[in-house]
Amino acid sequence: MPVKNEYSNGGLGDAKDLGHLGRMKNLKAIRLQKQISQVQLAALAETTQGTISKIEKGDMNVTLCVIEKVAKALGVTPVELFGLEEVQQRALIALAAMSDEDRPSALVVLEAMAKKNPDRR
Repeated sequence: MPVKNEYSNGGLGDAKDLGHLGRMKNLKAIRLQKQISQVQLAALAETTQGTISKIEKGDMNVTLCVIEKVAKALGVTPVELFGLEEVQQRALIALAAMSDEDRPSALVVLEAMAKKNPDRR
């Protein structure tokens, strides 16, 4: 029987707000390095220039769907956009590789561990 929690329906949450991951702090630098304007990136990622601007400023939390589209448009992985530490990157990659059925259980375990050790963040 699948675990019912906030992560059910869509794995990491196709339509779920992923603001807990933090800001996509590398987005602007990667975009500029590739000499792509916000308007061009928006078109490639099937979103708006305003959305790209808000994401770069950290004024908007995004969904997994948007993260994946932006990463694909820039030719990078989603974790590269966030500039996450290696351990965080590995955790996200492992979670993304899990089946939609197994992912909620793994997230429950990770959250329980985080609550058990709040000082280790």
